[in-house]
Amino acid sequence: MNIILLPTDRNNPQAGSTIYIDDLTFEYAQSIGENNNSAKLFSDHDANLIKLNFAEATDATIVLSDINGRTLKKIHASGIEASIGMAGIPKGVYIVQISDPSNIYSIKIIW
Repeated sequence: MNIILLPTDRNNPQAGSTIYIDDLTFEYAQSIGENNNSAKLFSDHDANLIKLNFAEATDATIVLSDINGRTLKKIHASGIEASIGMAGIPKGVYIVQISDPSNIYSIKIIW
């Protein structure tokens, strides 16, 4: 994580000056696997898919990452179902991050 804080006049920074930060907020998924039942994931090895079923219709971005955080696939889902093609992806542990208009959460899946 890189954190860059800039003064008001970022085109004319002053060496040795002091910057005061009033409000600094970080937003990120705090845990893996706690998804408050918004989505359920299923591995379908026969079809080379990870299937997602949402509790209600959603408009979400879904990112599949390996355990090192490298993004492997990114798709857009709308409705109550989605799937991620897993052809060519080796067996292992992966993270599925789901970003919808109201929250972001991650689910660990073993492929």
